[in-house]
Amino acid sequence: MRRTAGLLLLATALAAGGCGATSRIANPARVATKVEAPLHRRLAAQAQMATDAPAAPARRRALIRILRGRAYPITQKKRALRELAGRFPDALRRHLGERLFRIRYRAVRAAALRTIAARGWRELRGPIARSWARHQRDRAERASPERAALRRLYPDRGAGEVLWTLLRDPEAAPADRVAAWAVLMRVAQPAALRSRLRNARKGPPLMADLRAAARLGVLPPTRAATVWLRGLRASEDWPALARAARDLTPAQRSGLALRHLPAIARAAPGQRALGPPALLESLRARLAGARHIRRRPPHEGAERVPERLRAVADRLVWGDLVCLLQTVEALRRPAVRAALFRQADRDRADRDSEHGGVLDFRKTRVAARAFPPMISKHDHAYVPSDAMIAAMYGGLAHYHFHVQRVDNARHAGPGRGDRRLADRMRFNGLVFTSVGPDRINADWYRPDGIVVDLGVLERPAPGELPRQWSAPRRDAPRSDTRPRAR
Repeated sequence: MRRTAGLLLLATALAAGGCGATSRIANPARVATKVEAPLHRRLAAQAQMATDAPAAPARRRALIRILRGRAYPITQKKRALRELAGRFPDALRRHLGERLFRIRYRAVRAAALRTIAARGWRELRGPIARSWARHQRDRAERASPERAALRRLYPDRGAGEVLWTLLRDPEAAPADRVAAWAVLMRVAQPAALRSRLRNARKGPPLMADLRAAARLGVLPPTRAATVWLRGLRASEDWPALARAARDLTPAQRSGLALRHLPAIARAAPGQRALGPPALLESLRARLAGARHIRRRPPHEGAERVPERLRAVADRLVWGDLVCLLQTVEALRRPAVRAALFRQADRDRADRDSEHGGVLDFRKTRVAARAFPPMISKHDHAYVPSDAMIAAMYGGLAHYHFHVQRVDNARHAGPGRGDRRLADRMRFNGLVFTSVGPDRINADWYRPDGIVVDLGVLERPAPGELPRQWSAPRRDAPRSDTRPRAR
């Protein structure tokens, strides 16, 4: 009976499809791209275009739109890809050169990469590198469709050798070279890369930047960190940063990263002379007596992230301790706390976005420098602007606020998106969470998910501030009735 019923349903579906296929569509290009139309109707419109006007510009534009748009299903995208490859290969090659790395669905991206390899489009090695750099962090690198495409395009060379050649090619686009380096840092041994950098005396400016980073032991592991390196190398601060890093002992160099260099260069000579154990004891002393917020897991069964110093001390490197000590010292200053509370008040009044900024070095002191969000997505996200990212290169830490409610303690600390951004950008981060009237909790975090709760900060009283400071105005708190989702 079940088999009979299934056959009847199949026959009904085929009959319906047959009836639909015989009806003419007045404007097939429009119907094929109309996301509200049923899928079978859109596919019928694509088929009619292929029959009625296979070379029409309207058909080419519709197929590109389907391949590019996010609202179309994988089935329709893969069909559009095949039709473009068959009738409009030049248009497809141009499109993939510009947007291959933006293809969201792995199945569609893999089909596009197979098309590139089958047609021998070697000129797309740069876009292939960008796609690989963006998409393969959560899967086995050897299963990457980008690796497979490069091996088919260059059967006499390994994918790593192709990427190294791209990195050294002065004619390649800068974004392609940066992507090639980011992938090499994932698929090659760091020692082998350092050796090759030492022996490669020629190449584009990026090669010189990477050689300088290799000498200091701070090779950038991601695309964003590589851009960070280029920004630091172009700044007037680079000589001082490099000099401070060269003077470190082997114990101090362990785990050194770009994010440590601005703090190390501005550390007092006595602080730079201390080893990791002495710095850790100094940090413990400064955090002694601090009031901490115990954050609950986001849902039942979720892993609790350790946030107390004693729980993560053995994972902190010397550079982390220098950054933490300077952060704690900065947050003790009434002027810095007053600026942070004024920014938190503005954030609470703004329902369209979280706010943030950079703990920035101003001469010998640290200032809390606010940066408006690049775009306002919603009240549970802060999107950093290019100006903020540029300031972060030479700063102590990026910070943002969780102040949607006066008592927002259950959401203290970095969220999953915050930690992902830190992993990609490789910065030191701070989250300031409102935990009551005139109180915010400070959580420091770094790439790889390490969080240190620095305790609760009190809004400074007017008498604590320098004379040029006026007492901060507190905006009316928003209602605490809205749910908070992160």
